[in-house]
Amino acid sequence: MKKQLPIFFCLIALIIKTPSLAQSEIYFGSINLISPDTVEAEIKYNNISNNSVAGVQFDIQNVELYSFYDGDLETYGFTISHNAPTVIAYTLMGYYIPPSNSTITKVKMKVIDQNINVCIDNAIVSDPTATAIPTIVGDCFSYDSLTNNASLEEINYTEKKLVKVVDLLGREKKPKPNIPFLYIYNDGSVERKIILK
Repeated sequence: MKKQLPIFFCLIALIIKTPSLAQSEIYFGSINLISPDTVEAEIKYNNISNNSVAGVQFDIQNVELYSFYDGDLETYGFTISHNAPTVIAYTLMGYYIPPSNSTITKVKMKVIDQNINVCIDNAIVSDPTATAIPTIVGDCFSYDSLTNNASLEEINYTEKKLVKVVDLLGREKKPKPNIPFLYIYNDGSVERKIILK
């Protein structure tokens, strides 16, 4: 008598070997800090399905949304509405975004809590027949990653001392009025000076 593997284990093996069903991804592209609490970010969309896009909805967590501009949503005449955290973009004109890897929009937003990551989630993308295109979201970003954490250090200033004065041909000379001279200091710095009279 042959032993048969239970159907349960066969299904698990099938699931493990099946690649992700996602056919598109929404993610942050370039992100710039434009003021101490305001960020400008590209929202990118990679659509590897054969379906055009007729509607997009997603949330951006931990932000106050200011404005949306540029990108495919604007190019194809989509209407964009938002009520934080949700963004909805749709077309009433019948123009659709073809499959591509591009910037769908740029957004200006205020980060609410600088200790919490900013994330895109709950993404829903639909084709012209209102069928969902399986979509995943990309990585979050942290406010700290945008700020320059440089600190000011005390500079030990020592007064520089004049080593010599030369004319523009490099000859050591005594400064005269209305003629440019180079003042060479012990720290390696050089200043060009003209004494006007």
